[in-house]
Amino acid sequence: MNNSVKEIIAFLTACPFSSENEILLWAFGYKRSDSQLESNKKYAEMIRRGMRNGLIARVEAKVAGKRDKFFYFIPKKVN
Repeated sequence: MNNSVKEIIAFLTACPFSSENEILLWAFGYKRSDSQLESNKKYAEMIRRGMRNGLIARVEAKVAGKRDKFFYFIPKKVN
């Protein structure tokens, strides 16, 4: 796996309710504040693609001490 939605899913399976910054750092080693060579666009699009396909879901929450507003997780499959 190399920079794919599957990597995001693997990370969120192990670490549910993670912020976008946490996903990008741990799944891809990408840190927005330090990266001047890469754009966040391709990583954000992977998250959006996973959400469109129902593989990733997010919840809006206010967590004390965190700037992040949205937290991502793998939704339960309903048969």
